[in-house]
Amino acid sequence: MVSAPDASPFRPERSAWLWWPTGALRYRVHTRLYAVATGLRLTLPDATAPDWLGVSLLHWLGAAVLFFTGGALGWALCLVAVVLEVLFHSDQLTQSAYFGLVALSACLCFIGSKAGRAARLEQDLAAAVRALTLGVYLLAGFHKLNRDFLDPSVSCASLGLTVLSEHYGVHAIERLASSSAWPAVFIAVELSLVVFAVLRPAHAALFAVLMHIPLTVLFDSGFVFTMASGWVCLMTDAELRHLGRTLKRSWRLIIALAVPPAVFSLLIAPHDRWQTDPDWCVKEGVMWALVTWVALAWLRRREAVGTAQAMASEVGGTDDPEAARRHAAGDAYRWFGAFRELQRPEARYATGLAAAAWLALGATPYLGVNMQHAGAMLSNLRVDPGCHNHLLVPESVRIHDSTVKLTQITPRTPGVSPPAGATERIYNSETLPLAARRWCQLSPAGVRLEGERHGAPFTLEDACAEGALPESPLPRLRRFQWNLEQRCPQRCIH
Repeated sequence: MVSAPDASPFRPERSAWLWWPTGALRYRVHTRLYAVATGLRLTLPDATAPDWLGVSLLHWLGAAVLFFTGGALGWALCLVAVVLEVLFHSDQLTQSAYFGLVALSACLCFIGSKAGRAARLEQDLAAAVRALTLGVYLLAGFHKLNRDFLDPSVSCASLGLTVLSEHYGVHAIERLASSSAWPAVFIAVELSLVVFAVLRPAHAALFAVLMHIPLTVLFDSGFVFTMASGWVCLMTDAELRHLGRTLKRSWRLIIALAVPPAVFSLLIAPHDRWQTDPDWCVKEGVMWALVTWVALAWLRRREAVGTAQAMASEVGGTDDPEAARRHAAGDAYRWFGAFRELQRPEARYATGLAAAAWLALGATPYLGVNMQHAGAMLSNLRVDPGCHNHLLVPESVRIHDSTVKLTQITPRTPGVSPPAGATERIYNSETLPLAARRWCQLSPAGVRLEGERHGAPFTLEDACAEGALPESPLPRLRRFQWNLEQRCPQRCIH
């Protein structure tokens, strides 16, 4: 245990709202990485839009408070900001739900007796974060167990390899993309990370970094840093100290080993990302350094056990080297690692609540009430009638169907034609009112719609009439996909 800098009894007591409530290394590292990941999320294009200004400033403030003080105020501000972004600013990212549930878990850990607060934040919060982090990978893999993801002609896994082949100019990668086994291998890797993270969690951090490198290169340069804040909670303080020692002693070696692959990926590959997305290039460079650092620490893991053994002998005052060895082995890179902290009942409750919340959110696509924020990104998952494709969840579990299929769009203003491809899409309670508003601007005399809803045909004589298409009370809440086509399968959809 690392003592907090302000733990001296001679220092004035500081409020947990505004200052570090515990000096535990893992809490400090996790909190700061969470703040950094939040800042990176706020640099994405949607968050830089003018209408996000107020909520972005609130979120930045929460991240800054967390980074510098780790107090409850920072978690509360981040939680409020996430809720506002999701409800009123069309935030549709899974990582936003993750951010929100982590912040909520932290706020709940601040509630209760002051005497037990440090333990709640050191172990119970870490347990909740572990459950949420592994839940992201578990849901992502589960959602991919569908016919379209396993079909290499439309699978996001195959598209990813095709893009990677174009990115590096290596055609052998593209040949692998057409393999019928590749999508299944991808799912197996993603789900095996969950198993590995339970059995040897500190080792799984290296596994996760390696898995995320191609995903970072191709799809999302920020999501990996969100997940990295959760990887911290897979480790004990002893393992984090070993990572710190590795960085302090070998940072030159880490840079030397990380530069060649980073140069190859960022400079040799035939792409122009330095011109279009320079921040993406910087993040990718950081990823190469991160994987080198974690790999080097993993190779030196026996050193961590030896250091912990020496500390156990010194602190414990024991003359029994075997007892010290057992103590060290139980605290550094061990089987089940930080999951052994679940011996604390409160940590088990935190894990259960976090897992239940995340799995409940993950079930919403199949119920037909939500698709965003549920870990279904790049999964090819379809749950709409006629295209339902999951192999394990039957279509009969759906309790709500918001899809609308239009067969005819007739503008009543002479000379106005319906937009090209408008009848090829699937609409829902979110997208149809917005689309109809655009059509009504083109045709002030009105727009007649014909189509199918709930499996039955319908005709709406004038979609422009007041109340013809009532909007949701939260029109900026994004629950459903906006890019679905009536035909299926459809190549690599979110």
